[in-house]
Amino acid sequence: MSILIREAKKLHYAGKIKHASNKNKTIWDIVKLKNNTAGNNERIDYLNVEGNIIKNRQEIVNIFNKHFVSTAKNINPIPTNHSNCNPNNSTPLHYLLQAFKTPFPNFYLKHISTKEVENIIKSLKPKNSSEYNGISTELLKVSSPIIISPDLYM
Repeated sequence: MSILIREAKKLHYAGKIKHASNKNKTIWDIVKLKNNTAGNNERIDYLNVEGNIIKNRQEIVNIFNKHFVSTAKNINPIPTNHSNCNPNNSTPLHYLLQAFKTPFPNFYLKHISTKEVENIIKSLKPKNSSEYNGISTELLKVSSPIIISPDLYM
């Protein structure tokens, strides 16, 4: 029975994508639906700060910003376990260059065909759980006819 339901969903989503005027938007709408990431539209009408009720939206935003900025500064103001760290030169690029003193080896991507990508996608086990990128293999399989060709040019 679950196989029948899975196939029905697959056909439903494939039909939605096929008949959509904006296929990319439709695919992402399906991704959001399947992952329950349609967004949170809850509004904060007031904020209680040390017993004071604040209703001004701009003031609420400023309080949140101040809180998160001060929290970030207090987490790790200056790295302490690096002997070569200079607080005056603490850019992300500086730390990256310090961590990787030797250059990365060159690598080359070989040309692959649409058929190869299609076969790889077909070989994936169908799962509803999403990977780190938020896309499930089920959704990847359903949307593969539309997304295969553009992926080859990335």
